[in-house]
Amino acid sequence: MFDDPAYPSVPPPPEDDSVRPMSFLAAFLWSMGAQLLFVTTILLLGGASEWAGWNPVTRISCQAVAYLLVLFFTLRVYAPTARIRDFVAFRSTQWAMAPLALLLGASVAFPIDWVFAQLQPDEPDHFFGFLDVFFRMTMPERIAAGVAIAALGPVVEELIFRGALFTSLRKRYPPGAVMAGTGLLFAAVHLNPLAFVPLVVLGTGLGYLRWASGTIVVPLLMHAAYNGVGVYELLRIQSPSESTPTPLTHAGIGLAVALASLGLIYLLSRTQPARAARRADE
Repeated sequence: MFDDPAYPSVPPPPEDDSVRPMSFLAAFLWSMGAQLLFVTTILLLGGASEWAGWNPVTRISCQAVAYLLVLFFTLRVYAPTARIRDFVAFRSTQWAMAPLALLLGASVAFPIDWVFAQLQPDEPDHFFGFLDVFFRMTMPERIAAGVAIAALGPVVEELIFRGALFTSLRKRYPPGAVMAGTGLLFAAVHLNPLAFVPLVVLGTGLGYLRWASGTIVVPLLMHAAYNGVGVYELLRIQSPSESTPTPLTHAGIGLAVALASLGLIYLLSRTQPARAARRADE
């Protein structure tokens, strides 16, 4: 009466949600492929209309299409059975890091902009590259462009660099190598040799936040705040001639605030929620 049934119910094996490891060479090819697709789209549009090619909203929309296509294919290759939120590390962590990431992104914009100005003194539009187009737009169009620069651009870039690439690279390499590697790739796709070193520093910092928090959300907030400072500077002036480089004193204060924010983020990275989020990458 109490014997085991002849055909016991056996639960199905859990779904395989593992992520396959990625090499740095593969990460380079994926990121360059995304940028090539983006630039090709821009050139095709620019061939029909110069305005379409350089309008900030059009430009970032093309970037979003190109990067999301690459994200889809990397998901199919490296994590075909995983949920996309797991692949891009959209997960909970120590959420006290969120306001610190915003403060870090806003403060670090000043020293980085100062460095850009030293490297490119004859190019006042060194950061955005399309100031003339921006100031031909109406104010509502400028606001739309600002939203695209501060929100949409960081989202699609973080989904690739601190999402898909970071997650797959962590299956093969230690955290420091992945932070530096994704920082190098982030700088390379911007196709600006003079700004390469500052962008490597920024990209590596974003990678550190990705590792420390275990989630893509924290570096995304930092990236959005960083871009947002540039957008604010564009919206508050009326012409490219009013654009001025960041004073050294502002750069110094920004650097001090950024370092203090990084120190607090490091302390928060040692808390249980952050450690639990990082374990998902191992």
